[in-house]
Amino acid sequence: MSFSTWWVPDVTDEEDENEISDTESKDELKVDDQEDGAESTFSGYFKKSKGPRSGGSIINLLEDVVKVGHVMGYNMEGCLAQKAKKDWVKDLSIKNKVNILALQETKMENMSLLCVKSCWGNMTFDFVHSDSVGNSGGILCVWDPNAFRKNSVTLSDYFILVRGVWEQNGMDLLIVVVYAPHDAKEKIMLWDYLASEINRWRGKVVVMGDFNEVRFWSDRFGSIFNAQGANVFNSFISNAGLVEVELGGCSFTWCHKTAKKMSKLDMFLVSDNLLHMYPHLYAISLEQFLSDHHPILHREHHLDYGPTPFRFFHYWCEIDGFKNLVEDAWKDSPNNEGNAMLNLMGKFKFLKTKIRIWNKTNMANQKNVKSKLITDLESVEAEIDRGMGNEEIVANRMNLVKNLQDINNLNSMEMAQKSNVKWAVEGDENSSFFHGTINKKGMFLRSGEL
Repeated sequence: MSFSTWWVPDVTDEEDENEISDTESKDELKVDDQEDGAESTFSGYFKKSKGPRSGGSIINLLEDVVKVGHVMGYNMEGCLAQKAKKDWVKDLSIKNKVNILALQETKMENMSLLCVKSCWGNMTFDFVHSDSVGNSGGILCVWDPNAFRKNSVTLSDYFILVRGVWEQNGMDLLIVVVYAPHDAKEKIMLWDYLASEINRWRGKVVVMGDFNEVRFWSDRFGSIFNAQGANVFNSFISNAGLVEVELGGCSFTWCHKTAKKMSKLDMFLVSDNLLHMYPHLYAISLEQFLSDHHPILHREHHLDYGPTPFRFFHYWCEIDGFKNLVEDAWKDSPNNEGNAMLNLMGKFKFLKTKIRIWNKTNMANQKNVKSKLITDLESVEAEIDRGMGNEEIVANRMNLVKNLQDINNLNSMEMAQKSNVKWAVEGDENSSFFHGTINKKGMFLRSGEL
């Protein structure tokens, strides 16, 4: 599965993130469950909503997810109010081949198709938007419908749950986008609700967003570390069976405009079963540019060392049938009558392909033959041990031993040539030290003779 990038910055002014007010009243929050167009509503107590909210948001896992926060140094009514921000998001989406785009704190009560297209870059997308309440909030999630198929959505002021199927392998996937509140009691309720939803889900889980909380003392700079809040947050991660994806790049994901306060508020959390399936997942922070949060790129890391170089091994000439293979391949190779050099190059290329195929098949056959010879030898020796030995059995044993020795000799020749190649390429790390010591000792002896 190609698990490319995700991005999750955020848009809250974190200057007052540690100031908690316990005197604010708590109204009911509507949490909408949407499944194939049907909607139902139940009550929760996550946030005080000053006005009605509608819409929803989804996030997907695959090649890229991006979450962009509000622009530092710009005084604007909405996160996407200026063309510069839309162009920045679009450039990041195209450059990183984003399949999922999540924007938080859009500060837009209505989201048009034209606005989404200006952020996504083309018309192949599906999206959900959670409208802002006045000049606060708003979440936009855009994804490639060829990558993820949505089944249902649950949305709130502080989170979005997207249940669906990862199209590439049919994996059930739960995507959770979090924009956590500042209030400590509301955070506790949010963590409890998310943990219960995640534990009910039987597939893979990815949680991302701005959690407005840090896990460790080292995740804050210039602000007060709330140990109690960190313990509750860490308990949520543990109870939900989640693991934090290691973050590369910058140590902090949010920075105040004065650069005197920094925190690691954004992260990716994945379920254990997803990490076992894709052990090479990683996250890396990108440049802030127009945001006070670092975009985070999340993807699966693949190591590509390029094509395997072709090497000819001398022991091949000792294997029956190899010479005939080379002669037949040389005769069957295509001819280029117009250019002798191109003709020679084409023949070598064709021959190399044939030898690769032969070597792969021969190695597999050799292992099978060796296993069979060992089994037969054990059977013969068992008969001799029972006193049933005769000249025929002894001759059979000698033949089996000879065949095993021939295979072992070929393996030894292969290992010897490979070791010579490695020595020629890498050498000995201690060669310079030993040669320097010997030369120094020789100079000392020669000076003593003089």
